[in-house]
Amino acid sequence: MIRGLLLILAAGGLVRLEGALQFSWPTPNPAYREGLSFDAYVQPTVSGKTVSGLFGCVRSNGNQFHEGLDLKALDRDRRGEAIDAIRAIQDGVVRYVNRRSGNSSFGTYIVIEHTGLDVPFISLYAHLSKVTSGLSTGDQVRSGQRIGTMGRTAAGYSIPRERAHVHLETGLWLSRNFQTWYDRQKYGSRNHHGVFSGMNTVGFDFHDLVDRLARGEVEGPREYLLRQPTAVTVEWVTGQVPDFVRRYPQLLLKPLPEQVKGWRVDITWYGLPVRWTPLTVAPAGKTGRVQVVFHDRELLARYPCLRLVATKRGEVAPGARLNRLFEILFTR
Repeated sequence: MIRGLLLILAAGGLVRLEGALQFSWPTPNPAYREGLSFDAYVQPTVSGKTVSGLFGCVRSNGNQFHEGLDLKALDRDRRGEAIDAIRAIQDGVVRYVNRRSGNSSFGTYIVIEHTGLDVPFISLYAHLSKVTSGLSTGDQVRSGQRIGTMGRTAAGYSIPRERAHVHLETGLWLSRNFQTWYDRQKYGSRNHHGVFSGMNTVGFDFHDLVDRLARGEVEGPREYLLRQPTAVTVEWVTGQVPDFVRRYPQLLLKPLPEQVKGWRVDITWYGLPVRWTPLTVAPAGKTGRVQVVFHDRELLARYPCLRLVATKRGEVAPGARLNRLFEILFTR
């Protein structure tokens, strides 16, 4: 199987597939493009298991979720520090730059929104040693443009030199009203990152997206997301149209009616609300409470780390993560 950002091998080198959506690989390592195995470009944790650097329930024997893709260093300086150039995966707009590594477990990182795609998702590049000089919020970047240098920065823990990497996340951000929700939680610590806090985003598997694009299974992120299997379907009683829907109307299954009485939402196993159906008749249940109306036992058992649902008194109830998701989505 040929993989690698919609590139195919041909006489004379690499040729781009005409008309196909293309992404740039964020590091100079050619291993993915050449169809090599994961261990040629994925950085594992201290466990040494390559899978631990991939997206999903891949850590702590499947009980810990990793929301991104960890890519290892190819180039190092004389001290052994990673010096790989980190590049934007697609054209976009810089939405956030964190240069104070002590303020986040992501260390020094940058967030780009890819506004030209059929679903304008964000990409986040974490643990950088530095962000490219002069790059700031609001700047336009091009696919493949250098945006920083690989590193091992983080707050609260130390990434060893030999495991320096870039943590790449792709996903959707939940609400422009996140700060209001955060303030109500009384965490006792400041939110340094505004709406681009990690708690206000839900990621999807970038590696899987580019693989499926390369195989011609999907044409873009919208089709990819809408075709994701449903792990949980919930209903929510409200007349509100959430900020998420206004920013991602591409995920609506029906046009918005004049008056909304509630929502039916399909959730992936990794917690992303991908299909939204507005309801003109209020569903059963209390306003502001998540009602689970469907769950795929087999799928949830295969990916147990997020615990999206729980069984109480013989009934299926939303788990803490699912409740938090909808609280953020519907905060005014």
